[in-house]
Amino acid sequence: MCPAEHLHGLTPSTHGAKALDLGCGSGFQTIPLLELGYDVTAIDMSDELLQELEGHRASRAASSSSSLTVLQGDISALPSLLPSPQALGSFELAVCMGDTLTHLQSMAQVRTVVADAASFLKPGGVLVLHFRDLTYHLEGTDRFLPCQTDENNIFTCVLEYEDGDKREEQKEDRFVLINDLLYSRPDSSSAWTFKKSQFKKLEVPPEKVLEMMQAEGMETSLHPLAFGLVAAMGVLKAKSTQQG
Repeated sequence: MCPAEHLHGLTPSTHGAKALDLGCGSGFQTIPLLELGYDVTAIDMSDELLQELEGHRASRAASSSSSLTVLQGDISALPSLLPSPQALGSFELAVCMGDTLTHLQSMAQVRTVVADAASFLKPGGVLVLHFRDLTYHLEGTDRFLPCQTDENNIFTCVLEYEDGDKREEQKEDRFVLINDLLYSRPDSSSAWTFKKSQFKKLEVPPEKVLEMMQAEGMETSLHPLAFGLVAAMGVLKAKSTQQG
């Protein structure tokens, strides 16, 4: 998740300015963007999360004059989701937050998302990519990360890295194995239950992301955040400036 304050200062230049929320989930960025005054196109693969977004929109932003377009699909196939030629070069802002990039299957997919997002931005448009830098490897018990602790939930995440023998130096796609461990109960009078899950996340080097953005004609900056998160920001230069 990405707190809405990371959108501070990203206000629309005119009424009807458009923003693109890639991997929108249940609306952690979509709703603040609507409340800022953007017309938002929100994209996610999960029907359940998109239904939650619609509910949040109805309850929190009903008075907003901004429009919301919800699309279900893969952000690595963006042109097929926005096939209209008029959509190209029409967005003032594109965001991909909440660690979405690390859920992609390869750096090639990350490159595709960056290039496609840039193609939908108008000159001067801003792209914000927010993700966890998993290239810095924790050791020992530092790999055990407390995610949530309250009277009814104890949620811990344990990271496992590829062995050195398996990590080819020239290998572009490297993954971290994420182990989620959750003890929970409905209330203090109930018994605890234990759930576990395991999945991989892609290591996304921030410097590689900046290079991808620069290749699309962007001026870039990197902003380290708490808990290993980073925000890579790019501003699309005008074509004449790119060629110069």
